[in-house]
Amino acid sequence: METYDPESSFSDLPQAMVEEMLSDYKGLSSKVSDDITNLQKDKDKFRDELKGRMRHESDVIKVQSFPTTAGTDGSNCYDKLLATDFVAIAAVAVEGLTPPKMMEPIWKKPRHFVKVESLPHDENTAVLSQAIMFSMEMQLAALAPHNVIFIDGSLLTLSISYNIALNKKSPEKLIDFLINGDKKEYSDDRAKFQGIKHTLECYKEILAAKRTDRMVVAAPKYTVKNDVCKSIGKEGFDDRGFLSVILKPGEFIEPFEFERDHPGKFLIASLHDELKSVADDIEKLLREIHVTYYKPKEHFPAIRLEMSSAVAKNKERLAMLFDAVKLQTGYPGIMEPYPTYLADRMVKHLSKALPVIKGISMNQMVEKWEGSTSDINVSMHSYRTGGFR
Repeated sequence: METYDPESSFSDLPQAMVEEMLSDYKGLSSKVSDDITNLQKDKDKFRDELKGRMRHESDVIKVQSFPTTAGTDGSNCYDKLLATDFVAIAAVAVEGLTPPKMMEPIWKKPRHFVKVESLPHDENTAVLSQAIMFSMEMQLAALAPHNVIFIDGSLLTLSISYNIALNKKSPEKLIDFLINGDKKEYSDDRAKFQGIKHTLECYKEILAAKRTDRMVVAAPKYTVKNDVCKSIGKEGFDDRGFLSVILKPGEFIEPFEFERDHPGKFLIASLHDELKSVADDIEKLLREIHVTYYKPKEHFPAIRLEMSSAVAKNKERLAMLFDAVKLQTGYPGIMEPYPTYLADRMVKHLSKALPVIKGISMNQMVEKWEGSTSDINVSMHSYRTGGFR
């Protein structure tokens, strides 16, 4: 178990800065403590104001369905060097805990997509990398044969990312990968990352949610939405933090339509003519997204769940969703559904692998290099002192 060492935590900071930070901590702790105390004190009043919107899981769960689950998450990172950038983009899909009635898991190992590339310095790299990462997550979610698949972030995230990325003209390698997919040939039968047409088809399928035995639901870890709070005059709180205190175990907020931040379209990116039809369908489905907050257990926060209206308006499908959340939550220290936690843990190690890939590449370059190896060492060194960030 790790031990906390205050001296080592502050050792690299100027003494005056440390003293000023420490002088502020009492005010910070007092403010947070007062906020929580006031919520607790007025809890009954807020529950009365939300009475028409709060429901209990027993209203929809009549018999446990023990659904199978999976979760997806992605990561992108860079090793910014003097002469070039090393970029890694990946997404992972992981199966959740096997339901009690099943003898063995559906997926015996995680599924993944990954792209590692060397690119010229380009301010658009971050934007394109994110769009590819979200595309990978969407394709993996559509690939999973489970009853309930959780994705990290919002159901709107891909459309927001595309609106920015598809107006960029570089880096060409990333644009080509996003539009046309993975062109490499593999010796096994793994699923390959496909282009934007397939991504949009997967997106549409997820939003339509026509299959009654399957759904893809967004469960963002971090959210600033406060639609429920605003309805009762508590604009200073976000919904998830507020409802984590107000809701009792097993309670949820009646699903409501996603509140729009602006009146325009969700997906306004420039698309080829053949993609405009599916984009129009996606636009209509994005306008029908519903949201609920569900608190599955006493020591677990309320979780924000974004879903298709086809799921939100069907009691049996809501019951399956809540069953999945209950089965995959409640483990000490884990504040999200278990499969998304696993996917996050796996894919976030991508940043640790990238410097190793750089080192292997340098060794290969040195073997064939006829000039001074110092040229390679300088060119392949991080642009800043201290190396990888």
